Amino acid sequence: MEHSLNGRLTLLASSEIYDDVISALRSQQTPLKTIHEFLEDMMIIPHKTLPMTVEIAASALDLYQKHGGRSKLHYFDSFHVATSEHERTPLLTSDRYILNHAREMSIKAIDPRTL
Repeated sequence: MEHSLNGRLTLLASSEIYDDVISALRSQQTPLKTIHEFLEDMMIIPHKTLPMTVEIAASALDLYQKHGGRSKLHYFDSFHVATSEHERTPLLTSDRYILNHAREMSIKAIDPRTL
């Protein structure tokens, strides 16, 4: 994060990330005030948001149809993989399925635990 704060690195995020965060927190009955505070904390991290497009959404559904299922590619993650593919940018993830099948999904995946 230090490199993004000093401008040496641009962090990219799919616009889907905000829905992921809100949905995950709401599923745990997290109060809206706490979710809003979490989003405010996300705003502190300098990043550029990549918009979801109909082409990316269609690609995400294709990926989910091919790779989705129990202990495989999660529905929400298919949107991040599709965004990574569309933008031709690496995906930072600790998801084992994505890391092990990145090549098949035409992306480069980086495990943050190796950085």
